[in-house]
Amino acid sequence: MISILVILLETIWAIRINYPPSLQQISLNIVSPFSLWLLRIISLLLLFAAGNLISRLLPASRRRLYYLCLLLSPAFTVLWLCFPLDCLKIFLLSIIIFFVFNRRLSSIIAIFIILIFLIIFNLKFLHQRPPILSALNIHQSQQEVTRRISQEDSTNPHVNLPLWFRRLSYNKYFVTFKNAIYVSMNFWDVESLFFQEIHPLDQKSVVIFYWPQAFLLVIILWLFSARLPKIFRRQLLLLLIISWLYFLLADDIVYKRLIFVLFWLPLVFAWGLSRLFKSPGRWLIYPLIILIAYGYLANYADRRRRPDYWLDNRPLIYSHLFQSPAVGNYHQFHSVYLADYYGLAAKYCRYYLRQCPNFSYTNFNLSVSSLTSDSLYLGYIGNFIGQKNDNNFDLNSFNIWADQHQLTIIDHFSLRDTVVFSYGNDLFIGYHP
Repeated sequence: MISILVILLETIWAIRINYPPSLQQISLNIVSPFSLWLLRIISLLLLFAAGNLISRLLPASRRRLYYLCLLLSPAFTVLWLCFPLDCLKIFLLSIIIFFVFNRRLSSIIAIFIILIFLIIFNLKFLHQRPPILSALNIHQSQQEVTRRISQEDSTNPHVNLPLWFRRLSYNKYFVTFKNAIYVSMNFWDVESLFFQEIHPLDQKSVVIFYWPQAFLLVIILWLFSARLPKIFRRQLLLLLIISWLYFLLADDIVYKRLIFVLFWLPLVFAWGLSRLFKSPGRWLIYPLIILIAYGYLANYADRRRRPDYWLDNRPLIYSHLFQSPAVGNYHQFHSVYLADYYGLAAKYCRYYLRQCPNFSYTNFNLSVSSLTSDSLYLGYIGNFIGQKNDNNFDLNSFNIWADQHQLTIIDHFSLRDTVVFSYGNDLFIGYHP
């Protein structure tokens, strides 16, 4: 019943904010709101299927708790709302895991299969270059060694140790190992999983688990870890390794690199909660339930109040620009110039306007070039008066510049966060007769 309520609340939130197609969705040539929501429903079904496959590691009586722990996470909703390719990756990965556990394959073979799958999917379909590949690049490590030794040679007083001695620690293999360890250890980022901020209203990153769940995990491991069935412990260890590989082989924002943890850590929660409710220490769970409920409701209220704080601002930019009445009458102008920093403005234009025959997608700079007559300009303040390294622009100076250049400001809105640094947080739609 609680899981159904959570699903209903999250669906209402998704419909209410009416978030525009994400960069990943628009890159798949989404052309209408119908196709957008159809893709989102498919993504949601893929995630449910993935959760169902992984939950089969638990007895049927404990799966309801698993689904509840899974659905409580806002990261689950944001995933199907914005990232269909990541939903597909998680679904395919869950199929591999289900096959591995049911066929009792060797852990080494399983890890090898999953490693190949993640590399191919991330490189081929998501066009990512994972940081671990750069860390393992011997050529880059050799350049780093040369740079470090050169810096030491230029110090005053001079480093007098022989070069052969310094190369015992400064060599390309040692540096490669050091870089790989550094990238790998970032996975153990408890703050990104639980403690981005102590209060959920003050964090920018999408929440994976609420901070009271960290205490729940500690209590479960403390009381019941020794009682875990041996085969379940082995499965959890393999899932932990898979999550670590998932993190290493992705090049994305932190919570998306850690997202697969969301699909297996609820196994521990569900197993532990079912045991905790039957133990003498079950009183511990009630204050934690209250805190987790508080965390969810506070986070949900904040997401309703300011979705632009939680979600990517870039799709909102295109939504504001293309839904402006002036842009809707684009056929009245000789030319429309739109600043495009992500290479997707043409696809967004087709989504909102269907046809865009007189649009020019160029990162114009009107501080060094002249304005074209009977043209509409859509861009950041830096596109009009030039870039500023401190990203600090004065709106009064811009208004004076617009008057001097006979640019009529039709629409203006400000972003909460910087999207293109040195171009400012204000976007303008201007007309030059």
